[in-house]
Amino acid sequence: MSKYLKEGQNTIAVRIDNSLEPSARWYHPCGIYAPVSLIEVNPTHFKPNTIFIKTPSIQKKKD
Repeated sequence: MSKYLKEGQNTIAVRIDNSLEPSARWYHPCGIYAPVSLIEVNPTHFKPNTIFIKTPSIQKKKD
């Protein structure tokens, strides 16, 4: 996407194509109903929510 953006403000449009979804007799909601964010990262990066730190046990003193 970077090659299409210019320095300054850009507008990015998102289109939802639900033509493969089966039709419903009643109202069938479709589209994006949650906040969407564009995250700018370096070419080498960790994807968000992929690194976790776990403490299996905690002790008062180390032997």
